[in-house]
Amino acid sequence: MKGYMRWLVGLFLVLLVIGEGTAFAEKTKILFLWPTYTQSKIRFGESLVRQFEEANPDIDVELMLEADPYAKLQVLVAGGNPPDVVWLGAGWLPYVPWFLPLDDFVRRDAAEFQTGEIIKTILDSFIWRGKLYAMPSGYQTLATFYNKERLNEAGLAYPNDNWTMSDLLRMAQAMTKDTNGDGEFDRWGVSWLYGYIWSLLHYGGQVADPYWTKIRINNPVTEKALSLWDDWQYRYKVAPVNHGTLGMIENGDIGIFASGIWLQENLDQARKFDYDLVDYPLLEAEGGWHRGTVLYPEEYAIIKFTKHPEEAWRFVKFATGRQHLTWAAREGLLVPSRLPILQSNAFIRPDKRMQVWITSAEYALQLLPHPMYSDLMNAFRQHWSQMSGANPQMSIRTGLDLIAQQMQAILDSYNAENAY
Repeated sequence: MKGYMRWLVGLFLVLLVIGEGTAFAEKTKILFLWPTYTQSKIRFGESLVRQFEEANPDIDVELMLEADPYAKLQVLVAGGNPPDVVWLGAGWLPYVPWFLPLDDFVRRDAAEFQTGEIIKTILDSFIWRGKLYAMPSGYQTLATFYNKERLNEAGLAYPNDNWTMSDLLRMAQAMTKDTNGDGEFDRWGVSWLYGYIWSLLHYGGQVADPYWTKIRINNPVTEKALSLWDDWQYRYKVAPVNHGTLGMIENGDIGIFASGIWLQENLDQARKFDYDLVDYPLLEAEGGWHRGTVLYPEEYAIIKFTKHPEEAWRFVKFATGRQHLTWAAREGLLVPSRLPILQSNAFIRPDKRMQVWITSAEYALQLLPHPMYSDLMNAFRQHWSQMSGANPQMSIRTGLDLIAQQMQAILDSYNAENAY
């Protein structure tokens, strides 16, 4: 009897070991590439992986943190060891040849995943030539911050939703001052340092037609908007040279400044002044009113070389699903791409500061959403350096004409080799 019991115990232990070994062998590992742009971004990626693994114990996610995920993706693919899933922001289209189309997954899981909740313009921006190549989790736009203390000191009313570039200039002139009497301005009215030239570029609309066959960057509205960059600095002298520094903004030395949602965390931690946000000002040009800004999407893509497409899709589905995005919105980590979350208390705070990130999405445009992104960008930068500064070498109009010619040649070459 004792021998029989020992045999049963031994059999049980063997089966237990085999069972654990089988369970271990069935656990799938996927590699996930994520950026290290800020400490907040790093914590975001770590939390995402931890939450996913808790909800999916059969999958291990190896988090690969990189300062430049775009460059690292190229290295990994070239070396034959690509990630399974990658996070990217703007400028993702050059990597489309490496992405797995998601259409079949989305159709299969439509009832569960509910892509109808995703802001249509943002979801559609990840369709290239009829196929969906990435899934948005969120986005960022650029909006206008204003320092309430500087406006109060100047006796100015706060800007409203219908304010104009003329209003901005008037306010900036009233707030630009020499406070210490040394003959030099030490407080400035405006800075577009983190509004970047790209947001002004989009006042004239997208740089090409919807099918990317005809460049239309050289239009009068774009010309007038781009001229503001230098006019604020050198003509009206209401912006510091090169639009100042982050330290000047955080110290309260600038009254009105453009930036993205990331700056709110900096200002809230510094607590040096009270601020609020408003949409970009309207620009009057060519008999109408115009407004533009940049859309910086955040998206996840599955690399087509993955050996684990189903597990990779489960990760993407989790990262862009309602539960996780609600958590991320509540933590202030992103502007969620799902409208029900965007309009919920998880995102809209009592002070209503977050509302601007919803309204600005209505007129925001992706920056050069084309596989030839880098070449198109270089065409602009090459000439912009000669169009801007205290002593530009050419006019905005001349520069835009040259940029248009160069960009058109890039499109013509691409379309000839990649007929659709």
